[in-house]
Amino acid sequence: TAQLAQPPAAEDREAKAIFEANCSSCHELSVTTAQGKDLAGWTETVAKMVSYGAPVAVEDQQRIAAYLAATYPAIRR
Repeated sequence: TAQLAQPPAAEDREAKAIFEANCSSCHELSVTTAQGKDLAGWTETVAKMVSYGAPVAVEDQQRIAAYLAATYPAIRR
């Protein structure tokens, strides 16, 4: 069964805002949130988007990846 994303914890609100501000400038957030990846997968995706020109500050890249991994993890089958 598919897992639904849980609402972010209070400490994740800032990371969520950073994700939304950076990623929504290029595409709908649903493109991102429909995916499920582990931390390594999200880190790779964030790095790829930066290589394409995404305006993500270096200090925010890992934070976004960690937020996405916690909120939209890989779905175990």
